[in-house]
Amino acid sequence: RSQEYASSVILGQANTILKDISDKGGYDLVMTSNQMVYAKPKYDLTDQVIQKLNMLDSAEIVKKLKDLENQPLLGPDGKPIVTHQAVSAKN
Repeated sequence: RSQEYASSVILGQANTILKDISDKGGYDLVMTSNQMVYAKPKYDLTDQVIQKLNMLDSAEIVKKLKDLENQPLLGPDGKPIVTHQAVSAKN
C-alpha cells in the first residue's frame, strides 16, 4: 500500500513537472517513450524531469507514508480489513 501511494505521488509530481516544462517550452505534445517509434534526443525531457524531481522535498513524502502506515486498511464498506491475525496455541 505504501509503495503504491509513493508511486502515485511521484507520478503525479512528474506529470506536474512535465506540464510545466511543456508549457514553458512551447511543446504541443508530450509522449512517453513507449508511445512513439522514434524522436530526436533533443526532444527527450527525461533529464529535466529527473532534475526537478530530485529538488522535491522527500521528507514530506516520507511523512505522508509513515502516516499512511499507521492507518488501518479500509474495505469498500469503510470497515478495517484484517490483513493478518495473531495465532496462539494452547497446550
